[in-house]
Amino acid sequence: MSGKRSYTIPILLIVITAMAIGLVALYSKVLLDGQSLKTDRGERLASSYNYCLALANTLNNGASELAPTQTAAERLPVKIKIGQVQLMSGECSAALIESGRLSGQSKEQATEAVATALQAVWAKLEPIGDHDGPLTDEEQTAIQHIQAAGSELEETLQAYAVPTGGDRYRQMAAGVDWTAPAQKAVKQLQELAAALK
Repeated sequence: MSGKRSYTIPILLIVITAMAIGLVALYSKVLLDGQSLKTDRGERLASSYNYCLALANTLNNGASELAPTQTAAERLPVKIKIGQVQLMSGECSAALIESGRLSGQSKEQATEAVATALQAVWAKLEPIGDHDGPLTDEEQTAIQHIQAAGSELEETLQAYAVPTGGDRYRQMAAGVDWTAPAQKAVKQLQELAAALK
């Protein structure tokens, strides 16, 4: 019997090694999938943040271009440009809502804060100049508020450099550096909405 060897221990070691390799491979896949999801989420937030920058620019420039117009025909190209504000607002709201959520608000609170402000601004901006002749004093006052707020929004949002690479996208998904300017922008939009009432 001393000449026979037991195969139990070598087979057990092979099985344990195969299981360890399988677990490492599975865990690596889970980590890579998680990283990929964060990168995708960061890319969507970066795109949304870029829409916020475009929105601020359109509010600023659109209002300044609309102010000197004297006729409906002169206003038409500017009104077409301003018409994009509603689309930009919808795309931008995703980043602003997420910044509120990452700052401790519930999704409902963040959504209401952003949606109410953006809807109020659009409700006041959209009908400006929908008549012939020069703009009324009330419309000129609203334009001044919108132009000033657009300029402030641009300055606030430009404080954060929008990411263009994978690691920065993951940082954005985690809320690194961008939530403070975005929340300040929400506050500025709320102030503009209040000033336009």
